[in-house]
Amino acid sequence: MDEDPDADMLDVGSPTLISSSSVYIPSAANLKVLNFIETTFDNIIAGLEVERPPFGEVAVHLMRITRSKSRAKRHDRSGAELNAGSSGDDESSTKIRSRQVRYSWPGDTAKEAERFAYLLAILGEIRSAILSGVVVTKRDIYYHQPELFGKQEVVDRWIDDIAFTCGVTRKDLMVTASPKGLVCGLCVEERVQSVPMNFDEITGEDVRHLNWILVVEKEASFKTLVESNFDQACALGVGMLVTAKGYPDLQTRSFLRHVLNISALLSPIPIFGLFDGDPDGLEILRCYKSGSDALAQEAIYNLPEVKWLGVDVCEFLGNPQVMNEAVALTSRDRNRAKGMLSRIHVRDASAQTASTKRMLQMMLMLGKKMEIQALSKIDGGLCGWLEKAVTVA
Repeated sequence: MDEDPDADMLDVGSPTLISSSSVYIPSAANLKVLNFIETTFDNIIAGLEVERPPFGEVAVHLMRITRSKSRAKRHDRSGAELNAGSSGDDESSTKIRSRQVRYSWPGDTAKEAERFAYLLAILGEIRSAILSGVVVTKRDIYYHQPELFGKQEVVDRWIDDIAFTCGVTRKDLMVTASPKGLVCGLCVEERVQSVPMNFDEITGEDVRHLNWILVVEKEASFKTLVESNFDQACALGVGMLVTAKGYPDLQTRSFLRHVLNISALLSPIPIFGLFDGDPDGLEILRCYKSGSDALAQEAIYNLPEVKWLGVDVCEFLGNPQVMNEAVALTSRDRNRAKGMLSRIHVRDASAQTASTKRMLQMMLMLGKKMEIQALSKIDGGLCGWLEKAVTVA
């Protein structure tokens, strides 16, 4: 399973013009970023012109989100603290913090000078994108100077830091990841297509034909539904299938958010989710509904409306034929489930959270997980099961 939101990227193409039919007007967030960049460049120039010690020394500060794991104390029923290794699993939770990172020139080492060069190059790319009204991908930026950046991860990290420092989303930087998501049912002319880069141009008329949306975790299951014409044959009417091939990238989430927003102006349409019945599947569902803890400024693209359909191993406890397809949890699955349960403890007490908690606990108790492909063993197969699931959800 791919856990990298920017993996499976498409080949690099030319930057994408936002609109060929309208005049580009920078948003307030665009201007906020532009002001940050211009001020940074002005301060660098001013620093280089200083004629007193420290001669020509300049520094730029960015804020970076960091994660740290803290171990929660466990207690027995009497309230006494349990020692490590005693009965009960250790609980750990991930805390999201931010820290300031300083980039200076000239640095004490060649690496420091290199990091300063990364920053200037990326700020320059963002500035050009905002001024021209042209969206660029993170992959575009990397391939403009691959010998400087060395690897794609460098660009990804600095883009996130700049967005967090400015208090905006990556979209406001006019930078996006190359879309890895696939869509079926949006256009008649092109039945299956990549998630559109310029989805802001999609209007209510473009989605008027949709009665529902189904987000599918796996590309293989997505293809099965496409080949079965489920988007056309569903009892709810014509719908749209979407997959991000695992963990969702921002482009897929923001595309779905846009479609839901514009459809709400006409007639709201339901959005369903089909994920593996394992810890990763539940975490992917959470990413769609609540976004990334590390990128809280992108919460505007969250999809809390997603109605989870399954797969729930508990649904098939009385069906030996399907339960034979259940897979034993790995040690990684168990550790992931325990970590998720410890984090749920400090989150909201919503019905969805309670359902997630119940499922994780049942997985740990049964020692089993169930993948989407197990539904092929049911009478009617995957499509037959989905047909019933969407009508009662």
